[in-house]
Amino acid sequence: MRAALLVVALSVACTQDVGLIDNPRCDGVLQRGEDVVDGPFDRDGDGFVDGGNPDCQSVYDPSVLDCDDGDPDVNPAALEVSCDGLDNDCNPETADTEDVDEDGVDACEDCADDDPDRSPELTEITCNDLDDDCDESTPDGPDGDQDGVSVCEDCNDGNDQVFPGNEEVCDGIDNNCNDQVDETCLDYTGGWDVTPALTYQCADFTGTGFYLVNVDLRRLNVIFNDPTITLNSGGAQPGQLTGAVARDGTFSATHTITGSCDETYTLSGTFTDQDHFDAVFSVAFSGSLCLDCTYQEWSISGSR
Repeated sequence: MRAALLVVALSVACTQDVGLIDNPRCDGVLQRGEDVVDGPFDRDGDGFVDGGNPDCQSVYDPSVLDCDDGDPDVNPAALEVSCDGLDNDCNPETADTEDVDEDGVDACEDCADDDPDRSPELTEITCNDLDDDCDESTPDGPDGDQDGVSVCEDCNDGNDQVFPGNEEVCDGIDNNCNDQVDETCLDYTGGWDVTPALTYQCADFTGTGFYLVNVDLRRLNVIFNDPTITLNSGGAQPGQLTGAVARDGTFSATHTITGSCDETYTLSGTFTDQDHFDAVFSVAFSGSLCLDCTYQEWSISGSR
């Protein structure tokens, strides 16, 4: 009889053990088959039991209940990590983020949470060297005329021919943004006295009779429209010479009178300043009836 009771008792005990192993319960007691107390209820192995299990809630203090038993980095002993979207320390009152500058945008979204004048809800202010709207694709200094210089540096961002460092040209505007208009452009327009005063005569044949070449160069009337230049002697020879002036002040102008004997007048030289030039004046003759007209050349200067 006693042997039968012992067998029954052992049978019940084995059944209870098997049940505990197959269906563990969070009870704060080291059960057979558990390496640590309630190990099956600490799935992530961080030392905190499953806070979502009612049995664990009834047995354990809240300080050891894990709010996410699938993540070892989330438990009551962990430090809150800002802006990761997790309740790392299992304390809902610990904010995942904060709004230090109190501009209505938290630190996770604000590019400068220490400056209330910078947030994604603000409009970009040009040329203040700040990313006001927290959007790097919004330029602080746009380039409206696409000349390579932003509106912050460009004195006229609506004209791609005007920007700092551009070459000043004679067009009536300030191309290089230095508050001066056409400062490098000299105006040679006006009356110029020629030294020495030149005269030269020779005869050629026009086909209908003899023709007297009478060169008289004492004064020039100049019209300058950069880079074009027109020089007029006021007489038949050399008459009106046309040409161009380079940026360094050098110039060349010619006038050709055609006939049985072609006459080509050339004035080439350099404007040494706005009121003086040094040049070589020449006349060349070509044709079969130039008679006594031969190539002539003079060094002259001009002033006004």
